[in-house]
Amino acid sequence: MKKSLLLSLSLMLSLSRAEDDGFYMSVGYQIGEAVQKVKNTGALQNLADRYDNLSNLLNQYNYLNSLVNLASTPSAITGAI
Repeated sequence: MKKSLLLSLSLMLSLSRAEDDGFYMSVGYQIGEAVQKVKNTGALQNLADRYDNLSNLLNQYNYLNSLVNLASTPSAITGAI
């Protein structure tokens, strides 16, 4: 965290003294994009975890639903007795 803060401050200082030829602005945008990707990693992981949880719940529901359907047929009930 301290290294990224120091890097950001040194880049800001160099940008304040740099010529406005577009190169420094593009570097700033690339750094901002990289920071945003790092911040979004946690949200993406949370979304992936929730998706896995939902998938597991749907699989359990389908399994239980098939058991209920099997148990509701008269032939399955008489076969179990």
